[in-house]
Amino acid sequence: IIGPSGSGKTTLARVLANAAVPRAGAVRLDGARYADWDEETLASHIGYMPQRIELFDGTVADNISSFGPKVDENGQSTGDKVVAAAIQAGAHDLILHLPKGYETELGPSGSGISPGQAQRIALARALFNDPCLVVLDEPNSHLDADGEAALATAIQAVRARRGVGVVIAHRAGIINSVDKLILMREGRIVEFGPRQAVIAKLQAAAAPTTPTPAPAGARP
Repeated sequence: IIGPSGSGKTTLARVLANAAVPRAGAVRLDGARYADWDEETLASHIGYMPQRIELFDGTVADNISSFGPKVDENGQSTGDKVVAAAIQAGAHDLILHLPKGYETELGPSGSGISPGQAQRIALARALFNDPCLVVLDEPNSHLDADGEAALATAIQAVRARRGVGVVIAHRAGIINSVDKLILMREGRIVEFGPRQAVIAKLQAAAAPTTPTPAPAGARP
């Protein structure tokens, strides 16, 4: 999803992630309206990384698992899922370099790590437990080149497992990782389609027009 600031991109992301309720209409997942889902069940199918990263007072592992139980309903340790999500987000190595690895305690609002590290950990949280819908709002705003490459790999991994990734982006690099583009202006979708087709249309609209030369002998 692309568009100028204030065009409604973040609002759309919040609605898709069930972090905000639409005033009209409905959002559906697998054909069922969000309103018809059990809240906890719906949350397990959606991974969300908001524009403003919020990590909490607790360990890195706790933040990735959203402070969920240490063992899931099948008796499987969630620690394996935490590591899998971190690897998918390209955060595993940076976490291992923290003082206590995954058990490193973060302060309030995730203090103690850099914005880039916080963004990768937040991405791992959005990917935790392989949700079928992943909504990422400006996920590369604090990432370096390695972080952007890891983000592109993560988006491809979501696609490979037949999940759906929705990415809001200002920086052009990550656009090459998506299949379709939405352009928003003033709260409305004004373009939607395959990435190359939308880009070609935007480039054509932005190209300067060449005046048609007047016929020979014509008066001004």
